[in-house]
Amino acid sequence: MAAFNLSDMFIAAATRNLAREVIGTSQLSLSYADLLDRTSQCARYFSRQGVEAGDRFAIALARPEQVVMVVLALWMLGATPMVIDFRAKRSEKTSLAAHFNLAGVIEAVTSAEANYRSISVNDGFLEEMARERKEFPLPSPGMHPALIVRTSGTTGTPQGIVYSHNTLLNIHWAMGIALTGFDRGPLVHALPLFYASPLIRTLSQILDGGTTHVLPLMASAEELAEKFLSSAAQIGSVVPPQLHALLRLSEGRSTPMFPRMRNLIATGSRVDGEASMRAVRELCSGFAVTYGSTVGGSISLLVGDAIRSKAGTVGRPMSFNHLRIEAPDGRAAGVGEVGLIKIRSPLIADDILGEARADSDRLVDGWAIPGDLGFIDEDGFLTLTGRASDMIIRNGVNVFPREIEGILERHPGRPASRCRSSESSTATACHR
Repeated sequence: MAAFNLSDMFIAAATRNLAREVIGTSQLSLSYADLLDRTSQCARYFSRQGVEAGDRFAIALARPEQVVMVVLALWMLGATPMVIDFRAKRSEKTSLAAHFNLAGVIEAVTSAEANYRSISVNDGFLEEMARERKEFPLPSPGMHPALIVRTSGTTGTPQGIVYSHNTLLNIHWAMGIALTGFDRGPLVHALPLFYASPLIRTLSQILDGGTTHVLPLMASAEELAEKFLSSAAQIGSVVPPQLHALLRLSEGRSTPMFPRMRNLIATGSRVDGEASMRAVRELCSGFAVTYGSTVGGSISLLVGDAIRSKAGTVGRPMSFNHLRIEAPDGRAAGVGEVGLIKIRSPLIADDILGEARADSDRLVDGWAIPGDLGFIDEDGFLTLTGRASDMIIRNGVNVFPREIEGILERHPGRPASRCRSSESSTATACHR
């Protein structure tokens, strides 16, 4: 496939759906016409500030519509975005800028002491941007990466998972084929866009001409349920803690709380079998559990009648995946035998920036290795059994135990006699 730029798809989708709402938050609602105008002005402003094709920029913004606008504007210029936690400290941004050779950080407020280039998306920026022409620049061809997803924490050596424009297009198509279809209807979630899954799902929804409603990060289960109903959501995306909060609301129901929703998707970490079966009965008949990784893309899907018969698994590998369970001796594991999960597909990442780690995200000989262990049963369903490393997964975020140990060892209340030296370690955010 020839290199191309996904902003061409955005321009086409926006042009076909000018009056349709593209994104709604607690603060505003934007139409495709609004977003196309703002993105075009933003790209022209960035161009005048010297942003060029091939530049890498971190994006540290809290407001979802601004994150989306900046990502699309950078795409138009052939630059590469890396969305990071908007709460990141200046020292962390400085470290990331150096490690990933960033041209700068796009953030809400600039520190006068920042030793990286900062572009502030503040009132002054918005006023200057508004003076730019609303004519979009011709998108730069997509030979430069479309996205870098950061997968490590604030200490140690970070990693960046790299996606090309072509790979993100494959992911976009796969989302439609595997689960929701191309007539997606409104998507609702309350997840931060510095996580890969909600960011890519939101961008895919935009490229498809759909509507996304993003609730505040601390939205309650009641607020989430109300938005599912009032927006006539066709797709809901939740992580397990949000799912369990919704199940507390629905307890005792014999019919789904969201009968018109096509799919309620649980992602981020393991969902136990009882919760899955209750979700089908009490929340949405199209409840689905997905398993994927930043490096391996969407890997497997559990949906429909299989929820009842195979609860506790993560479903069958999706049709576009070649999945291998590898035994410790390197051979293909047999039915029911636990081994290392490896994937080949058009959805796997294109590259990994940073120091390679054994038993974590890797690309080896065309295989994506997310570092998970599991087995395939006699019916072809995948069950996860743990991590090849010693990470702990909490709410979709991977944490190294050594990171916790280091914090405890530095705590002033810890008895001095119990302290011991320790190498620095890394808390990894592998956003599934």
